[in-house]
Amino acid sequence: MKRSLVVIILALAAGLAIFGFRSTPQKMEVTVTVKSRFGFDKTVSMIMEVSKAHKFGHQGDHPISEVLTSKGYARPRTTVVEVCNPKWASIALEEDVRAGVFMPCGFLVHEETDGIYVTAMDTRVLSQMFNGDRMPEVGSEVWKVTRKVLDSVEAQ
Repeated sequence: MKRSLVVIILALAAGLAIFGFRSTPQKMEVTVTVKSRFGFDKTVSMIMEVSKAHKFGHQGDHPISEVLTSKGYARPRTTVVEVCNPKWASIALEEDVRAGVFMPCGFLVHEETDGIYVTAMDTRVLSQMFNGDRMPEVGSEVWKVTRKVLDSVEAQ
């Protein structure tokens, strides 16, 4: 009996050591947010400038706060800046056309009481949601540029 109990305890300990123990499931973060060291307009222009330097063309802006305010729902300045790289977009769509739902890449620029923030999707995580052998590569390569854009505005 004692020997069986010891074996069971050792097996449970080994299982916890191998697989880890979590009392609650870990939430997968799909977005990354940084505080900008610039004002709102400069942050938006830096996103476009750095994106362009890495062959991500500016696709447009969506002035969310302007639209909502005009409908009676005032909020601090909030804009989505959309950029896209045709090479990576084309590969992603060839792999799994459903990936188009996340295109073009968006940078949410939002004003809070303590400053300007930029939020972007982590394309490495998003790429796992779609089929295709090259999707991890797409997610990784697009993330490299996304991170450079975020780093270019992030407050130190």
